[in-house]
Amino acid sequence: MGRYQVEIFLEPGKGRGLRTSRFGKGLEPGTLIITERPYCYALLNGEEENHCHYCLAEERKDQKLLVCPGCATARYCNEQCQKNAELDHRCECRGYRQLMLLPFHLRLIGRIIYRQHVRKLETGPLDPLNDLCSHMEDLTGSFGMDSQLGYLARMVDKDVIPNWAYFQRLFGKVTCNCFGISNSELKDIAVGVYPQAAMLNHSCRSNTIATFQGPNMEVRTFTHIGPGEEVFHAYVQKGATTDRRRDDLMEKYFFLCQCADCLNLDRDLRMRTVKCPNCEGPVLPNPESKSTYEKCPRCEHDEFDEDFHDKIDTAVQYADNVLTKERRWCNGLEYELQFRQNCLLEIDKVLHEDNVNTIRILVGAFHAAAGLGEWTQAIDWGHRLERGLQ
Repeated sequence: MGRYQVEIFLEPGKGRGLRTSRFGKGLEPGTLIITERPYCYALLNGEEENHCHYCLAEERKDQKLLVCPGCATARYCNEQCQKNAELDHRCECRGYRQLMLLPFHLRLIGRIIYRQHVRKLETGPLDPLNDLCSHMEDLTGSFGMDSQLGYLARMVDKDVIPNWAYFQRLFGKVTCNCFGISNSELKDIAVGVYPQAAMLNHSCRSNTIATFQGPNMEVRTFTHIGPGEEVFHAYVQKGATTDRRRDDLMEKYFFLCQCADCLNLDRDLRMRTVKCPNCEGPVLPNPESKSTYEKCPRCEHDEFDEDFHDKIDTAVQYADNVLTKERRWCNGLEYELQFRQNCLLEIDKVLHEDNVNTIRILVGAFHAAAGLGEWTQAIDWGHRLERGLQ
């Protein structure tokens, strides 16, 4: 952590957070404030056979991953990665095959209890996870916590299972504080626990961004942050509508967000802008109804028939499928670019460039084009994104 750039604070009713030093000049855009290796991490389901379990690099066509001879499950780029992983993997090797059968959040908890069974100091006052909030009062009786922990307990060696109260707290700390780890294509491939980064509070109008080099996280500012101002990170997808963001935050983190973006009703309307069927001008949804639209400000068209609504629904569903459906049979930037390019050709017919679905497709298309060196296309999409991301 940037020792002299940020400081921890405690505020009644809000808890702990990070802010810039009150005695400095603030932080300029691009300032590195946190660099952190995860306390523990685990690959997502479906990624464990084609990624190194240490550095998270994807398997290359010209170099097969090495398989751990002990568990026959962990895979590594080379002997160096296998050697680097030895300290942690030695604790869990005997049960690693079973861990990889679990959902990703349970396999992460499983890796932690194997580690802490050997490193006894990490379960006492020196536990790196001590300061993480467990939300036990919210989790009790929900999430099927006890049944999930019971399932995990049946899948690991009995001697590593901690006492049940600690097991429950660990479940809460991991599920409420883990970060998705993304690759260079901004695709989540793993999850990890980062105790320093977990001190950042949420705002949908965040002022930092997290990037990853393998499992290592870097948190940088992307706007100026004045002296003594709080440093925020977005826990959820900033491009989603307010209702969706708030639902996600309540479901996973148990709070109702009251940030400036969540209170800005005009922003939500703009995120659902469509094209007028008469002149292709921007048409806003009716603030009183999610199923009707305002008169077009350009040509004053105000007749939106069933066919128009069907086209909007189809475009939104198409974009959602591209964003959420797994495509394991065609991974790679070339395929991603083609999928998003085809999607844009269709949704551009009815969705305005301010529409959140258009923006989310454009973001991925821009990164894919840049990653492939298609700079003319990337710059064109970058210009389109400039307004929508404001």
